[in-house]
Amino acid sequence: MTPPRPPVTLPLYYDYAQSPLKVIATPEGGLRAYKLNSFTGRFDVHNSALIRIKLSRSGDEVFASDEDEFIESTEAHRSLDLRGDGPIFTVYQLRRSMTAAFKVLDEWTQQPLLTAIPYLYRWTFRMWEEEFARQDAGEPPSFHYEPTAPPEVVERLNKPDPTPDLAPLQAVHFLR
Repeated sequence: MTPPRPPVTLPLYYDYAQSPLKVIATPEGGLRAYKLNSFTGRFDVHNSALIRIKLSRSGDEVFASDEDEFIESTEAHRSLDLRGDGPIFTVYQLRRSMTAAFKVLDEWTQQPLLTAIPYLYRWTFRMWEEEFARQDAGEPPSFHYEPTAPPEVVERLNKPDPTPDLAPLQAVHFLR
């Protein structure tokens, strides 16, 4: 007799097609996936990823991660894929400077930078979440930002995913 599997704790985090992805429970008991939109910095519904995750094999473009890796990946993508002004971009510049300094420092003086960089990832992640909450509440953006990609690339690739959420029964099978 096989021992029972431990329950799955949501959200689940993935690196999906080289982009951060989070899977959450819906209020109805189903599942919904959110993938980072590299053109807006927001997380958009991307439920088609759920099928690829379930069918993925070792070496595919799907890798499980934890919350810290998810935040670090999200902020690394945002810092490369977006440009703008305001406090978030100032912190991104600080992090780039710290990373550059890290390369020329000895091991003893590198340690404070190693401690600070994950904090900076969490800080900018929280700043984006607060900014998007304000915008979702109807407030105008508090700073300017735009994608680094050319407009024609954004136009061609920035499309919504029409795949519906997984229903509760489908969610049970997905989580097995």
